[in-house]
Amino acid sequence: MSTQGSWGQDDGVTPQWAPPPDPAGVAPLPPGTGPPPPGGPPPGWNPYPGHPGPSGWGVAPGIVRQTNNQAVWSLVLGILSVVTCPLTAVAGLPLGVSARRQIRDSQGTQDGDGLALAGIITSIVGLVMMLLTIAAFIFFFAVAASFDPEFEPRPTPTEFDRFEESF
Repeated sequence: MSTQGSWGQDDGVTPQWAPPPDPAGVAPLPPGTGPPPPGGPPPGWNPYPGHPGPSGWGVAPGIVRQTNNQAVWSLVLGILSVVTCPLTAVAGLPLGVSARRQIRDSQGTQDGDGLALAGIITSIVGLVMMLLTIAAFIFFFAVAASFDPEFEPRPTPTEFDRFEESF
């Protein structure tokens, strides 16, 4: 078995470890490029020339994000549709869809996408509850009518009855 390339042997291909350069042989740093003085930068110091500096929490200066009113109303009507009156979901759903479209097209000047989405979801839940309630009422009245003792279904006409009615 050949021992070429193993540790400690120079096979001409494997690089050998070299100690780091002597720190005394390194040129000193130019003035002003060393570490900052203790206590941080001086007041008003801007590391990026031409940039106005930090404006706080990543909001561009001069732009105020306003919450979309339709998003708020969509959420209010959606919650009302679940809690009290399911008919408010009929207005809450299109308001939420419209609000999300307006927020998307506002280029960051409007906020409230989460409110609009919550309004859409609660409106859909309200609509489903309303449809289930209507179906339950129809089923209840159909079952109640079939158990009415005075309820008599009309007899189905026979061929003879149809023949008599034709004269």
